[in-house]
Amino acid sequence: MLEKLPRIGPAGVSSSDTPYDIEAAAKCGIASVAVRSGKFKDEQLPTAGAIAIYDDVAALLAGYATSPLGR
Repeated sequence: MLEKLPRIGPAGVSSSDTPYDIEAAAKCGIASVAVRSGKFKDEQLPTAGAIAIYDDVAALLAGYATSPLGR
């Protein structure tokens, strides 16, 4: 399954619901797709480096083909 994920930077793409994880991934050269958890404001996620935001994992799956993961 992992071989289907695109490589953005040297290590692929991560998914996260916190700005802390997004920032940590960015420091490693890994792009992040954010999933809303309700704890953090939407504006915090792209500020941390998220390349896309989804309401939940179901929304990410539904839009997979046009998401950064499916491109």
